Amino acid sequence: MSRPSDIKRLHGLIASDLREPLKQTTEIKQLQPNRWQRSRVGVDVVFYLMGREQDFSCGTPILPMLPLLTGQAISELAPTEARPWVAWSDKWTKQQDDSFLLLAAGWTLFWGELGGRKVKILRAEWDARSFRDGGGAEAAQPHWHVDPLLLLQDSGAGSRRAGELQELQPSAVTFGLGSRLSIQRVHLAMGGWNHSDSHPECWQIDFTKDERGLRGWAMSTLRYLQSQAALLRSYPAGT
Repeated sequence: MSRPSDIKRLHGLIASDLREPLKQTTEIKQLQPNRWQRSRVGVDVVFYLMGREQDFSCGTPILPMLPLLTGQAISELAPTEARPWVAWSDKWTKQQDDSFLLLAAGWTLFWGELGGRKVKILRAEWDARSFRDGGGAEAAQPHWHVDPLLLLQDSGAGSRRAGELQELQPSAVTFGLGSRLSIQRVHLAMGGWNHSDSHPECWQIDFTKDERGLRGWAMSTLRYLQSQAALLRSYPAGT
């Protein structure tokens, strides 16, 4: 449980951490600021990472992200040159005692041109296990998602039959931007299986009781996304 002052302090710390890797001043706030501290019990409040170079073409703010391995400044890219973008959000719900409970937090990685359409590639997410039901209750926390559209396009473009085995060749995806994006060299990090002696708890971290852990995960995940974005390859469709 967190008081409004705790949430503001946490947002300030995370935003401060992210300024150096994102190369711009950032802050975490609501899209339309209101008196969220006085929300009714059970009402959810969502906050987003915002910055000087934010883009709203996806409906929520996304920021350009310079891959760690390129050494090239975002300003040096041609306007028509595709680049990685990221979005951060966290969601809280109002409790009976005027405190708030963290429900979800995470990063989304996009790919696209400046001023043009952006395509969602990956999500790194954490959800409060107590608010999950069905099979989702056993999901690792945090965890990765690959955009379903990418998977559908990959399987249609690169699968072949070897006897009874259907083999997937995840090489490249065409996403309507006049180019193809190769995700073959991207690796998704894994860790956290030692949080408990039982399954699925061994894979699940409770950030509702560990704000320092949430802050560290936010920074480490952005760094990892930067390193893997450097492995994405974009080239003209049809090649």
